[in-house]
Amino acid sequence: MNFDKQEDYIYEIISHNIKIYRKKSGLTQEELAEKIDYSLSFIRGIESNYQQTFSIGAIYRIALVLEIEFTKLFEDPFKEPDYYKCPLCGNTTSITTKEAEIIKSKISQ
Repeated sequence: MNFDKQEDYIYEIISHNIKIYRKKSGLTQEELAEKIDYSLSFIRGIESNYQQTFSIGAIYRIALVLEIEFTKLFEDPFKEPDYYKCPLCGNTTSITTKEAEIIKSKISQ
């Protein structure tokens, strides 16, 4: 298994997600850096995907400041969603399998 390419890809995912969620939150790179107590060059490095040596703690701080679940930063935005297929008729729906599981669990409560 070639881990180098997979490792590069996870950094690309994290980089992309931090940038997207930071912009959604209305923060500049400088403001995010200040709030997590890291340097501006650190944030720029992560977002441009050349800073590939950061701790889980740093990612956790970023998630807290951006007010998102920590795991959101690891979700692959480039992957096609796994849409739910109806077991009765076989049609593919417009909701994901994950969303369907959540709905099923709510109904069965």
